[in-house]
Amino acid sequence: MKKLGFAKLGLIASLLFSAGYLFWLASLILSPSIKSTAASETQTGKTTDAPLTLRYERAEVGKEVSFYELLRLAPETIKLEDERDQLLKADKPQKRYVFYKQMAKNGNYEKHMAVITFIDRTPPDLTFKNLTIPHGTPFDPLSELSVTDNVDGDLKEKVVVKGKVNTSSAGSYTLTYSVTDSSSNHIAKDRTIIVADEIIIAESPPPEEPAIPLDEPIPETPPAEISQAPIAEEEIPTISTPPAEPTQPPAPVYSANTLNFLGVPIPYQNGGTGSGQAIIDGNPYGTASTWGGAAVQSGVDGQNTHFIGHNPGIFASVLSLSTGSVITVTDSAGTSTDYVVQSILTVDDYGNDLASGANHWDLTVGTGGGERITLQTCITPDINLMVLAYA
Repeated sequence: MKKLGFAKLGLIASLLFSAGYLFWLASLILSPSIKSTAASETQTGKTTDAPLTLRYERAEVGKEVSFYELLRLAPETIKLEDERDQLLKADKPQKRYVFYKQMAKNGNYEKHMAVITFIDRTPPDLTFKNLTIPHGTPFDPLSELSVTDNVDGDLKEKVVVKGKVNTSSAGSYTLTYSVTDSSSNHIAKDRTIIVADEIIIAESPPPEEPAIPLDEPIPETPPAEISQAPIAEEEIPTISTPPAEPTQPPAPVYSANTLNFLGVPIPYQNGGTGSGQAIIDGNPYGTASTWGGAAVQSGVDGQNTHFIGHNPGIFASVLSLSTGSVITVTDSAGTSTDYVVQSILTVDDYGNDLASGANHWDLTVGTGGGERITLQTCITPDINLMVLAYA
């Protein structure tokens, strides 16, 4: 193999250098025309052929939302492919695809697509009432209960109940209800069921038989006619007396400072907020006491008197009261006033209703609301039964 001379190597190098220079010069000449062509294709206000860009957003099922607010866009810079997409709403989880054009900083419109995912964050609505049922009464855990969902509708058949109620044993029972919808939204609530003690109501004595007055004169009867036929037996004249007026049973007599209902008299003291709790704690099976409202019971002051008593203890029978029951209360002079039960509430120690969440503090321990009484006793250490009765 022959070696190339230095002269030939220099010639080849000069040719290569010349080719590179020519390529560089051509790029300088052609580049302005390329830029001008690109500029002519993206004149202000026209849509470019840039690749479609995507945006992903989430919205909540059942709530109408503005497309512009959801994507944080100025409406004057947007052209929607479908103007109906300005307001978006879905009744169930789904995806919506919205095509639009957005003005860029140079005034050109660029194509975009938004993927809106509607999700369900709302748990089912579980509602029920805490109940007080008589001893031995059959109980259905799903009675007086409803479960509705904004997407799935009625979910009562999917409710899971933990806990049991023994209706043959008096006391307070807690049931836990839980349900999950198709979007995995979960809710759980506790329900209080009270099985009331058996209360033996003393029967009233039967009314006395009407007495026959002895001071009424016996009317004379004419002598019986004697017939010619032989008399087999001697006829005995009858005595005719007018019917006596029936006597009314005597009105019940109540002792002073007593609450009387379901045939049971319950003594109380006017302790008020200062001494009421100490009074019942010192004799839980022997006496009740006033606490809130008017400190001294009076059937004519037009105020609420709030009575407290222990359960277990002297106020255990309060659990057996129901709407329409009559409570007769005597004051210190023995004057009686009848009150009719109109509502029964289950509240915590701060007066919050366990069913609705409403606060009943002023209703139960305040003085307003007319001539009425409130009876309070414990169901559990933290749950109280309030019985409201009106004259």
